Amino acid sequence: MPRSNEIKVEGNGNITIQDVSGSTITINANEEFQSALSHFRKASYKETLNDCLKTFESTMKIICTENGWKYKETDTAKKLISICMEKGLLLKNLDSNYSSLLNLLESGIPTIRNKKGGHGQGPKKIVVDEKLASYMIDLTASTVKYLIGNSKK
Repeated sequence: MPRSNEIKVEGNGNITIQDVSGSTITINANEEFQSALSHFRKASYKETLNDCLKTFESTMKIICTENGWKYKETDTAKKLISICMEKGLLLKNLDSNYSSLLNLLESGIPTIRNKKGGHGQGPKKIVVDEKLASYMIDLTASTVKYLIGNSKK
């Protein structure tokens, strides 16, 4: 029976991911992820969302840097996703699932953060509950794991 994927957050600032094959991948994009977890524990859920997006973007920037793919420091998640797609990081052979994956990447972490925690709320208070923040932590961890796993193949 294959082992399950496991994500470990280490004290040295690394996110270590062990995939089902047993190989281990380490990426130092953990400062934001640790901050997201810290905000979550303190029930600062809007800040949790912000740091989840930072983790997602940092991961893509690290992957781009390690592969020599050009990007701008100011590139948004959407632009970074586009670069990763153009360079073949995302599996295009998933047919209809490919567009679903693209939609999830573009509208998951970035959109939730933008709608619930990234912009001024205006006259109506925006409340981010624990369940949504918990979902973002899980979504961020699994997305980072997927991107790193694909970058090592």
